[in-house]
Amino acid sequence: MGTQQLLERLKIVNDSLEGLSGPELTNRQFEKRALEAEANRRTFTIKVRCDQLQDTGSAAVPAEDEVWLGLSNGATMMTTSAQTITAGADVAHKLVVGDFLPFDGPLNVRVMEHDRAGKRNRARDHAIVVFDWAPPFDPHVELTNSNGDYTIAVQFDR
Repeated sequence: MGTQQLLERLKIVNDSLEGLSGPELTNRQFEKRALEAEANRRTFTIKVRCDQLQDTGSAAVPAEDEVWLGLSNGATMMTTSAQTITAGADVAHKLVVGDFLPFDGPLNVRVMEHDRAGKRNRARDHAIVVFDWAPPFDPHVELTNSNGDYTIAVQFDR
């Protein structure tokens, strides 16, 4: 069963628990625990490819961007550590599906870039791409920011 189908089944099981009792409830709870355990073994990857650098000012020495992710689905908020990226390169962030359970609503993904302090500006972070990856969670999503300088790909690893 692919991860997309696993999440669909987990939602069905969660929605069906109310009103059950006895062996039916026990069986559904067992299935729920099994699905959650499998979700903890599944991953998804968010790959960030830099086609053109954001940092081009006086503080951009060496010429590189520092990219990090902010993720939230209502139940969980998470940020990744910043990774250095140069033009033409990509970085991949591998995340555990189970960390975002129940994973039955949109996952808000913010791809952020850190600007170093320059002669006239303080350090700051800004969003490169913000999007919602929503049910039924297309197993592969690829999009480009409005400037065309970053491409983001999101996919289940299984």
